[in-house]
Amino acid sequence: MNTFILHILSILCFVHVLPQQAFSQNFWSQTASYPFDAGAVVPSFIITVTKAGYYLAGTGDGAGIYRSTNQGQTWVQSIGTSWYSHCLSYAISDQGTIFAAMNRLVDAKDSSWILASTNGGANFTKRVFPNIRIVRLHAGKEGRLFAATDKGIYRSIDDGMSWTKTSNGLPNTVVNDITEHSSGIYAAMEGEGLFISNDGGINWKDADAGVYLQFTRDLAILPDGSITCATQYGAFRSKDGKEWSIYFGNGSDQLPMQTVFGTGNSLYVGLNGSAGYVSNDDGKTWAQLLTGFKSTVVNSFALDSTGKVLTATNTGIFKQVPDQFGLLSLSTSLIEFSETNQGERATETVIVSNAGNAPLMIKSIATSGYEASEFKVSTPIYNKTLLPNDTMLLHVMFEPKGSGKRQTDLQFSLENNYSSSDHIILEGLGIATSSLHDHEIKTNVYAQGRSIIADIQDGTLIGGYSLLGEALDQQSQRIDTTMYQWNNLIPGMYVIFIQSKGNITPYPIVIY
Repeated sequence: MNTFILHILSILCFVHVLPQQAFSQNFWSQTASYPFDAGAVVPSFIITVTKAGYYLAGTGDGAGIYRSTNQGQTWVQSIGTSWYSHCLSYAISDQGTIFAAMNRLVDAKDSSWILASTNGGANFTKRVFPNIRIVRLHAGKEGRLFAATDKGIYRSIDDGMSWTKTSNGLPNTVVNDITEHSSGIYAAMEGEGLFISNDGGINWKDADAGVYLQFTRDLAILPDGSITCATQYGAFRSKDGKEWSIYFGNGSDQLPMQTVFGTGNSLYVGLNGSAGYVSNDDGKTWAQLLTGFKSTVVNSFALDSTGKVLTATNTGIFKQVPDQFGLLSLSTSLIEFSETNQGERATETVIVSNAGNAPLMIKSIATSGYEASEFKVSTPIYNKTLLPNDTMLLHVMFEPKGSGKRQTDLQFSLENNYSSSDHIILEGLGIATSSLHDHEIKTNVYAQGRSIIADIQDGTLIGGYSLLGEALDQQSQRIDTTMYQWNNLIPGMYVIFIQSKGNITPYPIVIY
């Protein structure tokens, strides 16, 4: 079978057989963009949620901290943070004070500061701290506050007003993270593995966690009380800090792990280069975070006040969609029309479906751009509702008014859509009528009862297929030199392929 035909059938099959209940943990939407002066894409390194439910996004590229009081619908820059180039970490103390580790190059030196907010992140002020690079902050039990730095661990017991270095027993290397577990306080030492303290973070000793944890980047506590760490060989966890088991990765291949997280029955990992993964069966199987994502780098996770997971990525903050959502699915993001004479028309078909589990409304479909008038849909669509798993065919036409390459954007105005798919790029090549004298291509493929009829005035029939790739040879009948018919078809979607001027065009048809 032609590889082009196989590709088209695979797309249609994916759209047509989506499950009734979508895997909502793996569908995401991007929160609003930051109102950044340069208008650029601002990376987000860290995300946290305050006790009042506000989002705090720690950014890079000189954007400071942004705060949202409406779950990501809008963002406002926190006062006192714009001077700093990066926000690396947050910690929220028992008293509700929010601490932020800020970074900036000063005289070519990588310097850090600790800022604090007592009003939910609206304003931040500087706290006294040594001018050394901070990697991570951690708010522990009994009012303890820790700063993991490239010069050891610092500890505060007065809500960040003063700090004392408490690195007795630690090797002389960067501290990547610190967290508290029921078995002790753990510090991840770059190249040296895990160290543990059992006296509140004053004295430390090697935790004997093994060579796989030598390069631990991130520490977290899972919902079952296990301590987990992101290492160069995957994600490991332990109930008691002594016996460790791997639950992501194979323990031998190196992985660009960034962060680990867990909530409810779900485990998450974030990577640098392949986004992240989620497991709902305790790590036995994993699904990549793809739908709705626009970044391959996941830096951190957080849980908001509604129980939805947030991710900080290199292209902004993303969040899980609601349990009930619409999800626009398009069979293509680019339509390239064949060469078309001025005054003639070329038509391509797009499959539009709702892959979500709630109704999706298409409020309108319109072209935009300088050459928008040369492209259009065959039938205007306004306020059309697609129920879950509903599919419709959209016929897009190209009628060039000039010669050369023509391009525009087909925009979908949607309601209750949590997919990143909302437009199709349209491209075509207009040919001056004086240079070609081909007659207009006339091909019509349509359903009639349980039959499909194809009237091919100019072109060659390649064949008809079901979504499973089964040829419809036994059901086909040639009526005359241009008419073909397929009879006694069971309900479902079929595709008729017709070749004209070297191009193969699929014509999807639904039998009800």
